[in-house]
Amino acid sequence: MPIIIFLLSIFLIFPSQHVAHVTGGTIGLLLYLILPTVSFSILLAVERSKPWAQWVRRHEKWLLALACAILVAMFVIRYPLSQAGLLGAGTDRDEALDIGISRLLAGEFPYYVRTYLGGRLTPMPGAFLLAAPFHLLGGAAWQNLLWGPIGLILLTSMASGLQARAAFAIVAFFGQPLLLQDYMHGGDLGVNCFYVAAALMLVHHVGAEGKPRRWKLIVSAIFLGIAIVSRPIFASAAILGVSYIFGRCGRHYTVIFTAALGVVITILVVPFLLYDASAFLPQHLISLLPKAWFGISIALGIAGLLVATAPAYCKIRRLSGLYGCLAISLGLMVVMPVFYNPHVNGNILSQSPRVIAFALPACLFAVLALLPKLARKDPASSVNLSSDEAEKWNGYPARQIQNSGN
Repeated sequence: MPIIIFLLSIFLIFPSQHVAHVTGGTIGLLLYLILPTVSFSILLAVERSKPWAQWVRRHEKWLLALACAILVAMFVIRYPLSQAGLLGAGTDRDEALDIGISRLLAGEFPYYVRTYLGGRLTPMPGAFLLAAPFHLLGGAAWQNLLWGPIGLILLTSMASGLQARAAFAIVAFFGQPLLLQDYMHGGDLGVNCFYVAAALMLVHHVGAEGKPRRWKLIVSAIFLGIAIVSRPIFASAAILGVSYIFGRCGRHYTVIFTAALGVVITILVVPFLLYDASAFLPQHLISLLPKAWFGISIALGIAGLLVATAPAYCKIRRLSGLYGCLAISLGLMVVMPVFYNPHVNGNILSQSPRVIAFALPACLFAVLALLPKLARKDPASSVNLSSDEAEKWNGYPARQIQNSGN
């Protein structure tokens, strides 16, 4: 158990170290380095105390409602201040979405335009599509009010074997300053992770049926296809989804799932490639790879994609296993840009916050994968969690939980 707490703390701290340092100085950074470990240790003591754990479980709806209300208040107060320039330069991720959607609605190619910070538009068509309704309502950044609470619920569901699951989820969410900063300033880095995680949860739920109905398979493929065409790095999530369906449902269902997924990706990507591939493809990402280690960087990227095929030949049954595979896959892809930036001194301590932020998706999925490991009992045998609830959260019959070694 201590090793799980240690790993959770590392994955919370690593992407957010610069945010903690900039916000609280050296003292703030030092406090932040111990805060996640202390918080999880206290919650683990609460979990092992039956009266306290039951109290948290009885009041978890109120705890989650309060946490969601705080998220809404943080965004509603902080985002307008960021837009007004009162909190520094802020981020241009929200503007990139709004510019891209506006150009598309006008029938123009969006990837020639630059943001106010001079950056290229990095969101891909899937991100534009999912943010479009909110853009029409006033601004793409308002999607954060939807996906922030959904992310909190996802974390809670992954801690379903714990009676104090709501408290663990709240610490896991609010213990990531980078995630909160991105959320409050209208960025979509965390949002991308949450809807990819939600799409994989749907794929897992459908695949767990063994012989799912075709319409369920197609719907899950469509959602996953849209979600992954938000950032290039999530290509491994497509491989992961196909591999899981193959390993769980067999070849016939894999063909249906892959065909639907391929159609969605083709519709979203091919028109832009045909119009101007050089402007559409994220060539700026290549510049982040160190020239001296370019071959190793490419090899690590390929290794990351291969890791995503694991569910095809390993009996990965649990959703946490899928999230774990994706965390490893994403981690391999970004390890070189994060730890060796050719534009600075090659030292992790001198990396820019923007480069360190690339580690957030891998770390966030690692947290999702590790939360269930804190439970001493399987979800189905938890004091206050019935077999039906375990099946609801995990996507397959509770009796299979005890037989699964994954």
